Amino acid sequence: MSLIIKTQANGLHQHETKAIAKIREAFSVEDEMRKNSPWYGYAGYTLVDKITKKEGEFDLILVTNSIIIVVELKDWNGKSIKSANGNWYMDDRDMGISPVTQTRQKQFILVNKLKALKNKFTGNPGFVPRVYFFVVMCGKVNFSGLPEDEANHVISIDKFIKFANKIAFNKEFKPHPNAQHLDKDFSLIDKIFVTNDTPPKKVIVQKYKQEEELLAHPQKIYTEYEATSTISRSDKALIRQWHFANFKEMSFQSPKKRAALLNHERIISAEFQQSNQLYKTALVPLIMPEEDQITEQYNELVEYRQSYLRFNDFINTINPNLSEEDKLDLIKILVSKFAEMHNLGISHGDINSHCIWISPQKDVAISHFLTSNSENINNQIEDLQSSLAFLPMDFQAKLANVSEFKKDVYMLAIVAWHLWENKCLTPKALTNLCVNSDHWISDLVKKAITFEINNASQLLREFNARRPMQAVEFIADAALLEEYVTTDKVYKVYPEDDEIYEDDDNNTTLYRSGDHLVKEWSDVHLDTFSSSDILKYQHFFERLKEATAQNLSYLPNLVRYGISTKSRSLFVVCDAVDGVKVDEIEAEKENRLQLAANLVEAIIHLHKLGLPIGRINHDSVLFNSENSSFVFNDIIDIRPYLDHESEYYPAHIENPTSEQCHNYAIMYIVCQILRFNIGDDSTDFKWISDAVKLELNETEFPLGDLNRLLESIETTQINSDTPTIRIPVPDKFIQLQIFADNKRIYVTLEKGRNANDIVVKLQGVGGSIHFILDPNTKSIRFVTGVRESDVVPHYVIDQAVLEIDVNLNIEHSAGRPEYTELSNFLFNLDEFSTAIDDVLQDQTNDQYDILELNTDFHQLTDALIIDSQDTSFTDGFVNEIVLDNDHDEAHKLAALNIDTKKLWKAILETETEALPYIVLSQPLQLVDTKIYIAKYEDDNDVLDKFPKDALISLIHKTVDFNGEDREFRVGDIDIQNSLAGELRIKGVKHADKIKVGQVLYLRTKADKSSFLKRKNALEQILRRQSDIPNLVDYFEPTSKIIPTNYDITVSDRDFERYDQKDQDGKVIVSLNDLQREAFRKLISFGPISILQGPPGTGKTEFIAAFVHYLFEKQNANNVLMVSQSHEAVNTAAERIRKHSQRLDTPLEIVRFSNRESAVSTNLKDVYSDSIISTHRHLFLTEMEDRVLSLSQSIGVDKEYLACALFLKVNLFGHLSRMLVSTESEDEKLLSKTEWNGLSAKLIERLKDYSQELYSSLIGLNSRQILDRENQIWEMLDESFEVQGKAANNAKALVQIAFDYDQLIDSPNANYETYLSKTRQFICGTCVGIGHHSIDIANQTFDWVIIDESARSISSELAIAMQSAKRILLVGDHKQLPPLYSPEHAKALGRKLGFSKNRIEANLKSDFERLFTSPYGQTVQGKLLIQYRMAPAIGEMVSACFYDNELRTGVIEPLDKPYQEEMVRVVPSIYFNSSVQELRSTVTWVDTSEKFSDGVGTTFFNKHEARKIMSLLERIHSDEQLLKELKDRSKPNEPPIGIICMYGEQKRYLRKQFNSKSWNEDFRSLVKIDTVDSYQGKENRIIILSITRNSSDNKIGFMNMPNRINVALSRAMDRLVIFGASRLWDMPRHKESPLGEILNYIMERTSDKQHYQYIADQKNTSNTKGNQTKIKFKTNSTRGSNHE
Repeated sequence: MSLIIKTQANGLHQHETKAIAKIREAFSVEDEMRKNSPWYGYAGYTLVDKITKKEGEFDLILVTNSIIIVVELKDWNGKSIKSANGNWYMDDRDMGISPVTQTRQKQFILVNKLKALKNKFTGNPGFVPRVYFFVVMCGKVNFSGLPEDEANHVISIDKFIKFANKIAFNKEFKPHPNAQHLDKDFSLIDKIFVTNDTPPKKVIVQKYKQEEELLAHPQKIYTEYEATSTISRSDKALIRQWHFANFKEMSFQSPKKRAALLNHERIISAEFQQSNQLYKTALVPLIMPEEDQITEQYNELVEYRQSYLRFNDFINTINPNLSEEDKLDLIKILVSKFAEMHNLGISHGDINSHCIWISPQKDVAISHFLTSNSENINNQIEDLQSSLAFLPMDFQAKLANVSEFKKDVYMLAIVAWHLWENKCLTPKALTNLCVNSDHWISDLVKKAITFEINNASQLLREFNARRPMQAVEFIADAALLEEYVTTDKVYKVYPEDDEIYEDDDNNTTLYRSGDHLVKEWSDVHLDTFSSSDILKYQHFFERLKEATAQNLSYLPNLVRYGISTKSRSLFVVCDAVDGVKVDEIEAEKENRLQLAANLVEAIIHLHKLGLPIGRINHDSVLFNSENSSFVFNDIIDIRPYLDHESEYYPAHIENPTSEQCHNYAIMYIVCQILRFNIGDDSTDFKWISDAVKLELNETEFPLGDLNRLLESIETTQINSDTPTIRIPVPDKFIQLQIFADNKRIYVTLEKGRNANDIVVKLQGVGGSIHFILDPNTKSIRFVTGVRESDVVPHYVIDQAVLEIDVNLNIEHSAGRPEYTELSNFLFNLDEFSTAIDDVLQDQTNDQYDILELNTDFHQLTDALIIDSQDTSFTDGFVNEIVLDNDHDEAHKLAALNIDTKKLWKAILETETEALPYIVLSQPLQLVDTKIYIAKYEDDNDVLDKFPKDALISLIHKTVDFNGEDREFRVGDIDIQNSLAGELRIKGVKHADKIKVGQVLYLRTKADKSSFLKRKNALEQILRRQSDIPNLVDYFEPTSKIIPTNYDITVSDRDFERYDQKDQDGKVIVSLNDLQREAFRKLISFGPISILQGPPGTGKTEFIAAFVHYLFEKQNANNVLMVSQSHEAVNTAAERIRKHSQRLDTPLEIVRFSNRESAVSTNLKDVYSDSIISTHRHLFLTEMEDRVLSLSQSIGVDKEYLACALFLKVNLFGHLSRMLVSTESEDEKLLSKTEWNGLSAKLIERLKDYSQELYSSLIGLNSRQILDRENQIWEMLDESFEVQGKAANNAKALVQIAFDYDQLIDSPNANYETYLSKTRQFICGTCVGIGHHSIDIANQTFDWVIIDESARSISSELAIAMQSAKRILLVGDHKQLPPLYSPEHAKALGRKLGFSKNRIEANLKSDFERLFTSPYGQTVQGKLLIQYRMAPAIGEMVSACFYDNELRTGVIEPLDKPYQEEMVRVVPSIYFNSSVQELRSTVTWVDTSEKFSDGVGTTFFNKHEARKIMSLLERIHSDEQLLKELKDRSKPNEPPIGIICMYGEQKRYLRKQFNSKSWNEDFRSLVKIDTVDSYQGKENRIIILSITRNSSDNKIGFMNMPNRINVALSRAMDRLVIFGASRLWDMPRHKESPLGEILNYIMERTSDKQHYQYIADQKNTSNTKGNQTKIKFKTNSTRGSNHE
């Protein structure tokens, strides 16, 4: 009898199929054991345990006559396998969890299934068959080194098949005589596998795992599945699963015929090598198997491009957003692809929705060449191709007698029509085809489907001929100048008192009139203005208006300006100002430097503002040296002013531009201010004089800007004299000088032995000095050491808490040492005082910790909670704590009031320390021999900080045995193929040294800091070169700037336009009264406005309405919107776009990102690369027509020019490109041999251009063609009889076309700059928008809106803010603060005097600094109605974090009727749940019983994790609840979120969660992450793991409310908090955020529907027995109980 194996569809790998065939063959040999009945096998099945819900994927289950064997097949080839920590390693490569462990779990699942049938077995009644399991190794690898308990279950396939013999079988398994009748129960066992709830095992092909089904052939010949790499989710492919048994043709039972079929697409794709564009267009199989591998059910791996959508998917998602012109562009690109195919003599044969793929960039890919044909190949499957087609048979019959090319054109036209009509292409649509439209494309489609067009090339030509070219004519109306026109005569309104000058050449006069200066340009005739004149004058007046609005201190107050029709003149009137001229300045060196810097900053800003500037000379600038100010009293001019005779004119430059003239004049004046002649050396200002000489000698673009001059001035200011302090010391110490190392003496502070002493160490170049400081008297008690050292060791820098600029001169004292000079210097530095306070605060905390640890906690808490009359002890203790807290608050407040300019300068100076980084979350995983995957977990995409063409290295930093920092390069990042959370690393070294949890830094090869753009942006603002020049002043905590009132009225009708209605017309979303109030305030006052949006208050809806209003009602030219996260950018941009489409507001959008994967589907068409790609593809399709259209103008025939273009682009150019490919290790498209033969196919195509040239080149290989290029050009000229100038012009033209073809794909094409300057709405992330290719710094935006701005550090905000006329900051300073990298925090701490651990606690975000300032109070808006959290959660968050200001727009009706509209209703799905924790809205589950575990500076808590897993298991068992949650969940939005306060707890919980055998449905319902990754997200159920419960009773960063607020406010319906209440109930922590939350809940536990407390096991009995003793102070202002 044979072995009968049942196979589940899709269930097997190729190697498994081969191994099972070998097992079947061995066990089919006749043997006594199988004489009565065959044995059975089940291959590729998945079984699910009904109780545990665990899944097991079974390669093979062998049912014999006595036992059952579970077989796990492994086709591993290597040297040896070892086992360690539960994983297997082959040749040191981690192969994952031990297969023995996994197969044992599968054995358990099968045994449980059999136990359920125990009483039904008849062969051996009452007994369950024994189940054995083996891991069967099919490859060649040594596994003898495995431990015995695993080795017993591992066997080679050759040894396993010997069990087919009865002797070997009985020796191994020793079956009981009574058990040898299992054949009687085969039908019973079969029921386990034939039930509907047995899902097929997912197949894996070449490391790609089968995912969802994408396509099924109509004849069931094959099915296609999306497949994801098991190593990296960024790698995708298609698995095409062939079902050869479904072919009607018997010939397909032959492996040879199957191989011919599978090879056909590869043969066709080889033809595409003739065309670079087509080779990239085709999606073809990736691997060609051997004939004997092609089984009846064969899995083929096919190329797949993740961003591309099949035709119908594109129609449903992207196409509706496209304009008519966009659709026509796309149709043109689509037709051009098939035109190129037809030019090569290749037909497709089955054009339909299944084979056309379109990317959001409007690139087209083509697949399914099984039906293709070519005149150059031997088609071995021609007789089968009709069976392979997707076209219905009746449709194929209709096209039976039509040529292949006409058939393609027929279907191509239908595809184009459906794209134009935005309709899916289905069999029904084909049957009911109706082409009826007045549009010209309708006529073209009709012509194609009546077979009047021969091929796709003709279709493309006719498309181009019919498509009208749009002519644009613009006429400007003089009404644009109406507000600036007057009939007043200028000289009557402003009579002349004193003429200053009259310039006849420029028709300009400047005179004084009372307290005013009047500048008049004569001969201005409004009635003769052309459109360009109107626009020129409008631009002039708008720039003046903008300058007036900015209230620039260096421009005189503009009183009036306009055009007088009576005087026929343009005039500008300003206040007359007083001051001295440059040669009259009397000031000290520092003031003169400041004047020079201010002057340069001013002209740079005016250039950016676009203010028309005229003469700059000795008389143009008036100075006030007392306050380093100046005024340009005559600088505005509508006409360029060039005085060639002036000493301020750059005579050394030929034909200088106006800007070069201005820059030279300013540089000349700077030299005059600093008292040296331009071009000469200066002793006092060497840096500046050197910079001036460099600028004068610049040849490439002299005086292009003044940044080099400004930097030299700033360098001189920074490097002004460093103070030197003399320190007298006793004779026992050496004398030495300590110099500042690059302006830095490093200060280390430590606690002394005595309570109030501080040990201070100052170290610089030359050595160090140590002394004891008394902070109370602010005096130095004595010096303890002086040491000599030539350099400052790196570990000293690392330990330093402060940097100061001073030189120290240590000398022996004549008498008793006096240290007053040094102590006064130190304590006059605010940073030093702050650092001292920091050390003292640590000291106070440590003393308190000792006191608390020495107190018996239970005794203390009893004393606090027992209702006792004796409160002397508790009052005293509480008073001590209150005093301690007061001290802490005072310390914090002092630290918070740091000057903003000082903070921003510190950030600027430490920006080079701020390398972006990741924390490795999993071991480095090897994808293949060249690529590793580095996974990290972060809400923000670390690669967003880099341009898409950046060369980035991954760096690991460590400390050597000397305490010195060392670093090594791990590898280089493949940015294009990396994803958020997953970096692909090439050239990896030292992978074994990189461990989970380590910090890895990203660094570009071009620059050690990839944050140069942030640094430059902040520098621009500090130099007052931003569009709002005094921008930094608005962020000062004490700013009292009077806001500008723009007097804008927004009506209720305006707001109603943003109402969203359901299908019945009922309003379901509308801006509430508080949102409207904030809207009106923000738009009316500025230039900087600020909006606080607490959790769930509708920030995105608000921003969308606000931006749309700016375009529609305020006629904004352009708006830039940025945010911290891609998700926030996508969501807001989509809403804005919906408003624009719904309200018919034209809006041109561009979404910038360095990777498409970060852009949402609905914005793919406006993704910058999509727009650029469309232009690129259109150029390529039009290139030949564009070139040939110039044939007549250069004097050659079109035929000659077409042949020349073919030679340059398709012959020489294509062969050169493909040659490079053969030498590339990364992208080897073809071998050298294949390349050498490629010329034959290209030469064949020459027949269409020149028969003579074709005949001459036949037989030449690719190498010979390239070597004879010059010769071939001569042959071309001779063939067409073209020579001389005409031939040279033709070659120059095709060279330009070829060069442009190359340039168009390069990153230097400046497309992104063009898009950012021409689109209306520009959006991206805060850092991503700063890429140099976008050039934000050199643009101006009417509005800049920054979402999530409370999370941004200053330099991130600066990128967008620098270019704004008006700014709206949106955020919430009570949620997550800005995040500094560890190195940046450390360096910033040294600058400001904070310890690195306190940066976050002591530095307000810029959002908060502005929001809480006097200015901020006048321009702020608040959104204070939240629509996310259930009332019990919302009111708790409001009470504990928002001073009860946050109101709730959510109701929980508890099955009672309700009337409210436009509120969220909490579903009543929890009250009857079997899960106790979910019956109340808020639950605190106590975990005080066990302490948490520490790992470095982080924590995890096994006890808490066990309780959370228990909760999840009970939720998992509540099937009704799970169904309700799933039904209410949106795709990719899990309803259950577990938030961990510590990263290590997240890792531990994920590991525990993944080890459980949940079904896939449940896995998709749960998300586990840290609080830092959760802002902006929400889940129906939030489970918060507080984690920390350390024995020292410290709470670390959890004393800060921001993170706690974020964690709690993510919950929509239910909030379950797991935490040690004993820690948060301590007197010391009662006022901490979690202490208040615990108290809030305990006050309300009588309201069981909304709040409950579940005690830990050990505390349960105490709680029940002493309930009367527990007392919590009630505070009625914190919220109310729910009825």
